[in-house]
Amino acid sequence: MRKISCILIAALLSLTLAGCGNSESYDYMNYVGTASDGMLNYSVESFVAPEEDMLQESSELEQPTEEVDLSRKLVYTYDISAEASDVSEMRTRITNRVQELGGYISDDNFYESYDGRESWNAVIRIPTEHREELSDYISVDTRVTRSNISVDDVTLKYADNEARLNVEKAAYEEYERLLEYTTSAEELVMIRNEMYDIQANIDSYETTLRYLQNDIDYTKFNINIDETRLGINEERNLGSAFIIAW
Repeated sequence: MRKISCILIAALLSLTLAGCGNSESYDYMNYVGTASDGMLNYSVESFVAPEEDMLQESSELEQPTEEVDLSRKLVYTYDISAEASDVSEMRTRITNRVQELGGYISDDNFYESYDGRESWNAVIRIPTEHREELSDYISVDTRVTRSNISVDDVTLKYADNEARLNVEKAAYEEYERLLEYTTSAEELVMIRNEMYDIQANIDSYETTLRYLQNDIDYTKFNINIDETRLGINEERNLGSAFIIAW
């Protein structure tokens, strides 16, 4: 369209000046041809290129000004069953080690069965960066009979709750601005009710994020340690050996 417009303008100018003389018209047509070529070149270089520059500048402006946290948000859970010759001692040692690593025990059950066998069940929370240290510590002085590690990726769940929280906070701020310009008692009541509902949603999302963050920061250990006892076959073999020796 730009090329056609330039040619039409040049043709109209040449017809307008044609009455001034053939020689002048001829010279001006040659000039118009040169000028039109220049206009066409200008239209390509000066109109298209700036648009590309504007697009480039626009894309630069659209770049995020803050770094986006792309790290995965993972929740680790350890399930460990083990045997120890002295369960009470292992309980004390593991408890002390947990405290040294900055963790805590959220559930602690120590009991003795009808046959006198001691057992200890506990739920331990340990800073995620120290989870391997505690796992290695437990396996050193016990005989681990079962060990399982599960990993739950909560990145999307965390991001979704965080986004919803930001939306609710923005809506709450908008209603606060409306209160400044509202004079009707009925409208004031409606706005207040909306703000109460929004605040409830904000509290819910913040609670969910706190729980998720705690699970991310503190790895959960489900520990079950039983007292080591001789099996039935071993007891029979021991008894047989005693009889033979007698």
